[in-house]
Amino acid sequence: MSKFVRNSFFGTIAGFAITLGNFFAGLIVARVLGVEGSGVVAFVMWVVTMVVAVGGFGFPASLQRYVPELTAQGDDKAASSLSNLLFWPSLLASVIAGGAFVAYGMTLDVSGVDVANASADRRVWLVIGLWASCQLLAEFGIAYLQGLQRFDQVAKITSISFVLQIVLVLVGSFLAGSVGAVLGYVSASLIPAICAFQAGAARGPVDKSLRRRVIRYSGFRWAASITAAFVWARMEVFFLEISHGTHAVGLFTAGLMLASIAVQGPQLLTRGLMAYFSEQYGVGAYDKLRASYATSIRMMALLVLPCCFGLAALAPEVVPMLYGDAFRDAIPASIILVCASAVGACATIAAIVTWVMERSDFEFYTGIAGAILASLAGLIIIPEFGIIGAALSRAATQIALVAAGLWFLERVLKCPTPYADLARLFVSAIVCALAARLCMNLDSSLLMLPVAIAAGAIAYVLALKLTKALPNEDLMQIEAITSHAPNAIAPVIRATVRFLKR
Repeated sequence: MSKFVRNSFFGTIAGFAITLGNFFAGLIVARVLGVEGSGVVAFVMWVVTMVVAVGGFGFPASLQRYVPELTAQGDDKAASSLSNLLFWPSLLASVIAGGAFVAYGMTLDVSGVDVANASADRRVWLVIGLWASCQLLAEFGIAYLQGLQRFDQVAKITSISFVLQIVLVLVGSFLAGSVGAVLGYVSASLIPAICAFQAGAARGPVDKSLRRRVIRYSGFRWAASITAAFVWARMEVFFLEISHGTHAVGLFTAGLMLASIAVQGPQLLTRGLMAYFSEQYGVGAYDKLRASYATSIRMMALLVLPCCFGLAALAPEVVPMLYGDAFRDAIPASIILVCASAVGACATIAAIVTWVMERSDFEFYTGIAGAILASLAGLIIIPEFGIIGAALSRAATQIALVAAGLWFLERVLKCPTPYADLARLFVSAIVCALAARLCMNLDSSLLMLPVAIAAGAIAYVLALKLTKALPNEDLMQIEAITSHAPNAIAPVIRATVRFLKR
């Protein structure tokens, strides 16, 4: 098994553990605590996400970018020295962030969580401080292991953390409400945070030229992550909490969770791409990098477009089934968010190439534009139109940034995107969604869901055949990868590929 396939395999396992952990934890919170309780947890999650963006300094991204390049060049000592250099300021940031929120929380009232105004409760800020401190180190620890391409260790750690998170979120929700649920989420960060301390063991000098590259890259990735948090990291939660309360936050979060599930499966397959592209860039294989980009974005679109459009078509039945009847008002926003997430997921491949080519400065500049658009939407659109306004403004902002990123990749970095192939995949995914929706229109019972999914899948394959969306080289690569697929699905994939190649 090649290093890339091996890394992608274990990275997928790790990603599934994280995704399923958050998904099932979200379902537990929704079912046990209701819409308002979900809103409180979502608010805490948004604050922690912002803290991690600010306090990470872009160091995890630098570990993922430069450690694979150094190890590919046979300079393991430099990779260890770089990891050590970045660890200590990360540890300091973790301590300061946690302490600051705990100190702020101690100034507030000690009463129970007020679901109408969670930001005024002491216990909320205490758990925010704990979670933020652990998550900053957890992000660094996972990035350190991924940079060393120890994806098997990451898979083990995240799988154990998945079990801890589910059990403790369930217990915490029943025993201590929203605060207990958040403590369950914190448990998933503990083991990865401990792993971060491995990076502090090996000290050594870091070459000045490498240091300059890392500082520049980290600086732009740091600034970009802060501005991107306004666009990609639930910034709408902040404005919804202010203007419409935690009930609206809970409904909106249900749509975000559904969108996340739709794209996470395909996105998990990209876990090894950063290291793989970095190796190609490090040895000067630029033509191979460009070809790999075109193939990767087609493969992402092949998987994510039918998942998103198909799930959007089934959202009127899926949302109440997962979250309960209290979340029916979340259906329209969920459809918008799920469809828009397909665009963002496909753009993940383009973003990785941009980072590998050390042009994270572009992400920073577009992030500023996105932050301005998101803030304007939060001040003007969301107070007036609620969760629908939040969903539409989020979708529009993200699509605009993706378009800018693809333009930059093609015009400046000379890495063209296969738009014609993507358009054919888009049309095929629409056919998939229409077939699934038609089945549910005939019979809206939950028993029809498996039939609708199967009908959508068959329609999608037929549309791929008619549109000739995939070039032969992609089909050959899929056929080659099938040898590593589980025996239960490998024959189905092979038969589908043979059908498409005829």
